[in-house]
Amino acid sequence: MRMSRDWWQEIWTKRVTLSRYIFHTRSNNDRRRA
Repeated sequence: MRMSRDWWQEIWTKRVTLSRYIFHTRSNNDRRRA
């Protein structure tokens, strides 16, 4: 059970990091365009 939980934590962390990166990149692109 612990292994499964660690795996889920890793997937969740990567997903959050990726979405933050995409959001940040999108903000930078909009700022540059303006």
